[in-house]
Amino acid sequence: MQARGPSPSSIRTLAVPAFLLGALLASACGDPPADRLAAYVNVRDSAGIQIVENGPLASVDTLGIMVDSAARLRIGLVDGDAPYVFSRIVGATRLADGRVAVADQRAAEVRFFDGEGRFLAAVGGAGQGPGEYTLFSAMHPLQADSLLIVDHEGNRWHFSDGTGTPVRTLRAVRHSPGEDPSRSPYHVRGSYTDGTLLVSRSVPGCTGEPSLFCADSVRLRRVTRRGEVRADFGVVPRWRRYFDRSAVNGRNTITLAAVFYPQVSWAVAGMRTYIGDGERFEIRVHGPEGRLERLIRVDAPPERYPAEGPTMPLAADATAEQRQQHARMLGVTERAPKPDHLPVFTSLVTDELGNLWVHLVGGPNSGLGTGMRWAVFDSEGELRHLVRTPVLSTRSPMTGRGAPEIGADYLLTEATDSFNVPVVDVYPLGRRNGG
Repeated sequence: MQARGPSPSSIRTLAVPAFLLGALLASACGDPPADRLAAYVNVRDSAGIQIVENGPLASVDTLGIMVDSAARLRIGLVDGDAPYVFSRIVGATRLADGRVAVADQRAAEVRFFDGEGRFLAAVGGAGQGPGEYTLFSAMHPLQADSLLIVDHEGNRWHFSDGTGTPVRTLRAVRHSPGEDPSRSPYHVRGSYTDGTLLVSRSVPGCTGEPSLFCADSVRLRRVTRRGEVRADFGVVPRWRRYFDRSAVNGRNTITLAAVFYPQVSWAVAGMRTYIGDGERFEIRVHGPEGRLERLIRVDAPPERYPAEGPTMPLAADATAEQRQQHARMLGVTERAPKPDHLPVFTSLVTDELGNLWVHLVGGPNSGLGTGMRWAVFDSEGELRHLVRTPVLSTRSPMTGRGAPEIGADYLLTEATDSFNVPVVDVYPLGRRNGG
């Protein structure tokens, strides 16, 4: 359901280095209380909205949830039997019985593996017959092991059971009644326990020089599978993306020039919707009808955006065309407005137990290739744990990869191996003390 844009070869993403979070507040002197969290969480109510104010990250348990990297199960090979070799993974989930479903875009099929990673069966395939797909673009896990398979050709949503057997096919919801049908379509972002879906659609929001095109906002809604709006969360800023519009060889081209961290991210748990503002560490919790019910805050000031800006390396053996494009991208990046601060966090994920995981930008070992840090909140908004994990996929419109799936005793993520081959990794997850 993703709108078509520049070809992959024309897209270059700028890496923004990770920076340390601001200095954490010092702990109070004296003996710690029996319940450490009681000293840092302040819950108050304002105009019917519950406000949960958490203290500094340094006050939180770091051993309550552990990821066993050594016992990782990897599904996918560089070379070998076809079922284990993926072209591009566009969805993965672990089902209730331990099977793992992996969606491969080029083969246009969903492959099922057992809990040990052994191939069981595949359904689908490229074509126009029953149960086949023409432009297989995404797979989303829904409630009770059901799956939503998106076929971009014809904008179809295919709902299937836990074996991949088709149950129902609908025309994908492009817009709500009364809206301009020429606008960008809805993208599925999550599912609620009643079968409704969290969807987003792009909304032009930022401006710049005439030569720049910017897309940075989305409208979030809870809709039925036929498009009736059940809740509207309004327009929120997302990725701030700047594109260079110029003519090359008589043709209009759009080259991605700069990508800045997202300001807002979202997640679904049960019938609740979480919308996070990473610039000031505030998370809004909305009820089924869209009413704001709770604000979750953490004492973690953001870092200022670095004066030197993002880096954009160029390979020593780059061609003349690549060097020319590199120079254009540098010029546009210089003209694009820069944010004042790095966000404190960039992604939200809810786990099977109803906890909220928040990916932190700063801190030791938070850079790419060295692992990630997550702050974990319980269902009431209280900060409970800091968790270190290997590098995990995060929901991104640039990569098309989904957020990690976190169960009671496992963590599943889409990844690539050392040869840049798509794989799925499943890590055992240990919890203690109510984690």
